[in-house]
Amino acid sequence: MDHSILIPELLHIIFGYLSPASDSPTLASLARTCRLFNDAAMDVLYTEVVGAARLLMLLPMDAWELQLLYDEEEELDVSKAYLTLTRTLTMDDWRVFERKTQRIKKFTQPESCPIGIDVGVSEAACLSPHAPLLPNLQVINWDREHLDGLFFRHLIGPSLVTVKLLDIPQRFFPLIPILGRSCPSLRHLSVVDAYTDALPDFISALGSSLPHMAALETLLCGELTYQALTALASLPNLKRLCFSPPLDPPPMSSALAELSHGWFPALQELSLAVQTLSDYQSVLRWLGHMPRLRTFRTKVKSSEYATRDVGELVKSLSLRAHQDELREVLIFNPHEDTELEEGVAIPLTISSLRPLLRFSNLERVVIYTSIPFSLTDSDIETMSLSWPKLRFLSIVGWNGWYDNAKISLWGLAILLRNCPYLDTLDIVLDATIYCQMPLSDTEPPRNTRIAHLTVDDSPIDDPVYVASYLANILPRLRSVSAWRLCDPDDRDDFDDYAANWEDVSKTLQGLALKHAYENYWKNSKGSSKDGRQIELDDIDTREFSTPRFWDDYMTCEGL
Repeated sequence: MDHSILIPELLHIIFGYLSPASDSPTLASLARTCRLFNDAAMDVLYTEVVGAARLLMLLPMDAWELQLLYDEEEELDVSKAYLTLTRTLTMDDWRVFERKTQRIKKFTQPESCPIGIDVGVSEAACLSPHAPLLPNLQVINWDREHLDGLFFRHLIGPSLVTVKLLDIPQRFFPLIPILGRSCPSLRHLSVVDAYTDALPDFISALGSSLPHMAALETLLCGELTYQALTALASLPNLKRLCFSPPLDPPPMSSALAELSHGWFPALQELSLAVQTLSDYQSVLRWLGHMPRLRTFRTKVKSSEYATRDVGELVKSLSLRAHQDELREVLIFNPHEDTELEEGVAIPLTISSLRPLLRFSNLERVVIYTSIPFSLTDSDIETMSLSWPKLRFLSIVGWNGWYDNAKISLWGLAILLRNCPYLDTLDIVLDATIYCQMPLSDTEPPRNTRIAHLTVDDSPIDDPVYVASYLANILPRLRSVSAWRLCDPDDRDDFDDYAANWEDVSKTLQGLALKHAYENYWKNSKGSSKDGRQIELDDIDTREFSTPRFWDDYMTCEGL
């Protein structure tokens, strides 16, 4: 509740709606109000429960107590406590519990919880006469590595829609078939990295449950075998799939050859966690055509890949996704300490990216690896003309673009003109080139969506010129960052580039304040009594300073 409104004031407002013709609240109005809002308030109160202890504290208060723990110095640790039972639970206790828990829709078991539960309490919960323990539960988020399998079993019910397991020991693999048989409405299942050492047993458990998961739409897991992927083909509603491809080559049976023509017709999002970029080839070839694929993500675990691998991945994807459906392409390598080796430093050019140009509805393109790019103004114009709906573009990398060809400010203006919906941009520019504005029949390109720009190792000489150019094509731009994720020691130009781009950010802020004042003077009509005093609530220049631009005599350097 918003504490700025007192309870009597809130009730007075409610009375006004319930009895608009009455000048004073009545007892009857209060009774009607309580009945009207009671169920709604209780639904909100008990919608989600965090932690098994909080759940079991819904039992009658005289049935449990909290035991505080002491640290090694025999001092009370108020941040930790354990829930224990004070007596044997009765049917009346469980009826009270059932009445409250019928409203619970979501249960979350966090990694760390200030209140633990005694083993006896967990065992008592498993002896509840009600099965399942929470009859209307729809979501289970078990974010704790330790899984209490017996307690979890009593949470499984027919209303479950989403189940997320951080870890599941091998002895609890039978819970997966139980999920399939007991949860006909299950649509989202996540068991990421939960079975590294027992893959065959997990695949067996998953395979036996899939025929009963007809409603499943999302599966997030670790490594899958081709046998498991074959079983997934029986799910008619599967829309999102995230897994690690098998390391073994696919079996070449006649059945698999027939399925490989396209056996995930409803799949909209595919995420692959591959060891190297070459690992994707077999699984993509085996998956076949995916006519409704909208999002493709690849996370590369190893740094052992070459430029041609990226090009082959893009080419393979273009052969399997529909040109009008694909919306997002993300190729990401999380290894920032990757060192470029001979044969790997060959930059990515428009030739490598050309297969993506056929996807005219792309909205998000992210290629973030250790491989640099080499793109010209003509290249970026070709890309922007092919992606008119682009909203997010990130083509930088852990090591920048080095001395390869870069896009000038003119090319940036062309990109903004051809992609009017662009709101996030990470790119490398050559800001040392003085450029004109692109010719236009109407107005110069102006993007009012982008407020921050990432340029990594973009070379720059004249911060004031660059800031003025950017302010003209990006009027909402307030900051520019260089080397957001990387600070290589072998780049002698790093300090100068970073400092100059910092000055660009300061100049942009100054230009924005200048325009704010100009608008104020233009629209000001003298709000004070004598017309001299002004109120600038939205404009504050006291914190603005650019010390690198000014000498001791407040003379702008370079002018």
